[in-house]
Amino acid sequence: SSLFQLVILREFVFSIAKNEISLALGVAFWFSSAFLGTLFAVRRRTKVSNIPLYLALCFFISTALIHLSKYIFDLAYYETVSLTFNILSALIFISPLGFLIGYSFASLGRKFISGAVKFEKKTGKFFAYEAIGFFCGGIIFTFFLCRYSNPFVFSLASLLFLPFFKEKRRVFYSKFIFIVVLSLAGILIFPWILEKEFKGSNILINEGGRYGPVILAENQAGYALYVNGVLTFSSEDKIQDEYMVHTFISSIDNPESILFLGPYSNSQAEELAKYSPEKVRFVNRNPVFKRLLDDKYKNGKDFTVVVDDPLTYLEKDKLTYNCIIMNFSVPATLEDNRFFSHSFFKLVKSRLKPGGVFCFHIPSKRDILSPNILKFNSCIINTVDSVFSYRLIAPGDTMYIMASDFRMLNPADILRNFKDSGVETSYFTYYHLKDMLNPSRRDYLNYALDRSIPVNRDLAPLGFIYYLILEETKFYPDIKVDLDYLRIWLVIFLSAALLISVIIFFLKKETFSCFSLPLITGFASLGLTILILFLFQIYSGALYWKMGIIFGIFMAGLSLSSLLGGYLLEKINYKYIKLKFFYLGWLTFISLIYLIAPNIQSTGTRPELIFYTFSLICGGFTGIMYPFASYIMLRNKVPPPKASGLIYGLDAEGAFLGNLMFSLLLIPFLGIPATLAFLLVIFGSLAVLHIYSRF
Repeated sequence: SSLFQLVILREFVFSIAKNEISLALGVAFWFSSAFLGTLFAVRRRTKVSNIPLYLALCFFISTALIHLSKYIFDLAYYETVSLTFNILSALIFISPLGFLIGYSFASLGRKFISGAVKFEKKTGKFFAYEAIGFFCGGIIFTFFLCRYSNPFVFSLASLLFLPFFKEKRRVFYSKFIFIVVLSLAGILIFPWILEKEFKGSNILINEGGRYGPVILAENQAGYALYVNGVLTFSSEDKIQDEYMVHTFISSIDNPESILFLGPYSNSQAEELAKYSPEKVRFVNRNPVFKRLLDDKYKNGKDFTVVVDDPLTYLEKDKLTYNCIIMNFSVPATLEDNRFFSHSFFKLVKSRLKPGGVFCFHIPSKRDILSPNILKFNSCIINTVDSVFSYRLIAPGDTMYIMASDFRMLNPADILRNFKDSGVETSYFTYYHLKDMLNPSRRDYLNYALDRSIPVNRDLAPLGFIYYLILEETKFYPDIKVDLDYLRIWLVIFLSAALLISVIIFFLKKETFSCFSLPLITGFASLGLTILILFLFQIYSGALYWKMGIIFGIFMAGLSLSSLLGGYLLEKINYKYIKLKFFYLGWLTFISLIYLIAPNIQSTGTRPELIFYTFSLICGGFTGIMYPFASYIMLRNKVPPPKASGLIYGLDAEGAFLGNLMFSLLLIPFLGIPATLAFLLVIFGSLAVLHIYSRF
């Protein structure tokens, strides 16, 4: 199930959704549908030996529909989709497979636990076995299978189930042949599916990568490179390349050393080479760019290509530059939002020589700014102003921003530098630059900026949120989101929900504790897992590569603690089982995250180890809940055969609610520190209530 889940989520994100919130949404529907699958299995019994066939067929159909959905609705591969399209896609393409996984778990669990004398121990073992399998699948996927280029190969994973069902040889071979033929059919038709997905383009490159797929497509208009589902550059970008490079280079008097961060192309390298710089370094972590750059730039003495994450590279590289150009255009994902944050701008400033300039671009409008564009532009520019002493903007549908901490940026100097350079261009001229730097247009934008909008930070990614809202205006033109107003009502809603829970607790203490334990554990564990995933992406940017490890370590912690919990229930007196200790443990763990996460100072391996540890502990608290919840349900006279499915279902439903709350509301609108504070309030209240009740 880990292989199916990881592949389906990656395909969904890269082909349809394009950001981490959508990934969390996909996970939410996975757990929600798994919950429904467990309920269905509890109420209805079918032949479990057919599960491999159902899984292979469902995976085949879901994968095909994910890749064909935009073609069916006449959408380009790189286009953003509406929130409604996103939700419906997750529901239709992810839920069926999640339902089958949940159904399989409950059905096989019933067979495993049926007739058990020590129900709690047997239940703990079953949850542990599933967790061990998930851990192994996550590790194997991350280190050996993440570079796949054809997702249909994973249909063959259903074959792993066949040896465990005792069937006649003829039936066994018929199922084996069906799964193999289905998988081969998917593998063979995938190139055709890609051509449909890319509107009849000729697919020149289709490579799997650690960070996602790399696809080079060619049509009548030229070629386009898509990395991780995002259009990175095309042969039609020559005009834009000239505008960007010559505007930025003209902002400095002596372009002797240049650092270029983000995606790059031959066209951009060619324009930079016209200034004969002494040193140019291109930094991007995807090796495909290094291969596509012409040898005359890649191997030239003045041009160095570095395959590394730009943020990690800046932390390691102590060299300074006259000009640092960032070619990430929008904070459309948490991964890219890292490059528009207050901390990143401070890091860039430390790598500039005296008189050096930092340059980047964001989407805007040439003249009249709508409220949502203005909020997004204000957030990014306010962040720049919080770090750099001087800043100059060149308004347009693409806004060019130049910032320095050493000298004022004068439009007249920029015009003079471009004119004196004497570089030859095909599309960009002195008069284009003069028009871009028009004083009245710059004054209009500067006066229109909303200085009250907070700066964009890693743990409070307002730039990311404002950009997502801006994207949604394409589909919902009248959308208006007041973040301050929304935060107030969100706090009121959470406070009311907590108050109602306290009232229910005092009315039905034991029933509340029985059914709320798996529900609250699922809510907190998956909510925190989403938070850990977001933190991992913020500090590492390698989420889609290593989320298998994160999920796997979570399940390893679940496995170990589930077995430990079953052992403890055998060895200790039941009267010492107090839920107050469980909730106090959660409270301590969340406090550690609250104190450590905002103070992580570096990228790379060290933060990743911290987040792996968080995931292990989070899984541990989830796993130890299963045998304890089984014991409490038995005390409440819940029949043993139904208890395992009920625990799993409540845990999955809590996970679904936590996933939605954390990914769509709490983290985006409150930020990570405030979200952790909310969890501290929840578990602090639960600990106090159970201390008071002595239960």
